[in-house]
Amino acid sequence: MAVYSHSKLSVFEECKYKYKLKYIDFVRVKTKKVIFFVVGIVVHEVLEELYKKVLLGEEPSLFSLKSFFEKQWKKHFSADAIDQNEKNVFPEEYYKKLAWAYIKNYFNEYKPFKQMDIIGVETKSRLRLGDGSLYDVRIDKLARKDNTFFVCDYKTNISMKEQSEADSDRQLAMYASWVKQNFLEANNIVLLWHMLAFNKEVKSMRTEKDLLQVEEKVVELIKEIELTKDFPAKKTKNCIYCDYKEICYFFGGKSKQKNIWDYSEEKII
Repeated sequence: MAVYSHSKLSVFEECKYKYKLKYIDFVRVKTKKVIFFVVGIVVHEVLEELYKKVLLGEEPSLFSLKSFFEKQWKKHFSADAIDQNEKNVFPEEYYKKLAWAYIKNYFNEYKPFKQMDIIGVETKSRLRLGDGSLYDVRIDKLARKDNTFFVCDYKTNISMKEQSEADSDRQLAMYASWVKQNFLEANNIVLLWHMLAFNKEVKSMRTEKDLLQVEEKVVELIKEIELTKDFPAKKTKNCIYCDYKEICYFFGGKSKQKNIWDYSEEKII
């Protein structure tokens, strides 16, 4: 049974060649560490630890979280995560303080964390789609207040999520479909993004019709993927972060498929 995820679909939409290397050929390459990815990973892990304590009936403290934060930062950070060729490069301590500020501000905003009942953190499950495919579901925080369910996502982006972007978001909408499938009483579902850099929330709600339309589009995209024969590369602004850049034929790497590109017309989009 084919299994898909938001990230897997996004890779196909962004660059079909990367999709082929990663999900069809299973080409193994060393994963590049990017400092903002490190910040995101550590922040997510600390907030997961926070809510695990809440689920156990414990009262988390900043002191215990700081200790856990130091441990996770040491685990994930490495000097090569900071690209010295980037503009506005800062030392490790800057990014470390930034990550801790996200956590500290969140902690102070939501303590004692009783605004809603926590159902689960970093939930791992799968949603069965109409075509029989399975869709990976991993919710940062699933909570409930009275008759309303909250599908929450932590964002460490340095740009604010616009309301229109939230209202068209596929990832949390698909997670909301999973909630409806597993909680029959879930008639009201709020999609909630914690924009940690701004200490603000962005919320969105979808009707049942909206969710069905999102599912249908996902099934259509999956069908397109499974019928695709050619997987051309596509240059984008994200190529600089791509793990496969060194073997991509756009950057001098070897390709097993015929080169049908006119390099004189290459453009970054």
